[in-house]
Amino acid sequence: MLNKFSDEDYDKLLGLMSQEKVKKVLKKYDRDTPIPLVANLLLREPRFLHFSRFMFR
Repeated sequence: MLNKFSDEDYDKLLGLMSQEKVKKVLKKYDRDTPIPLVANLLLREPRFLHFSRFMFR
């Protein structure tokens, strides 16, 4: 999925990931519970939906 990103997409992703509210979600949930992780990330920062378009290309 990441190989489809442009430089601008990487910049957006890093900008979103550096937010304190996103870091808190990432600390609370791990990869063993992906549904709560993704759900809480989208609730806290809906702009992550921008990257869903890369999943279906």
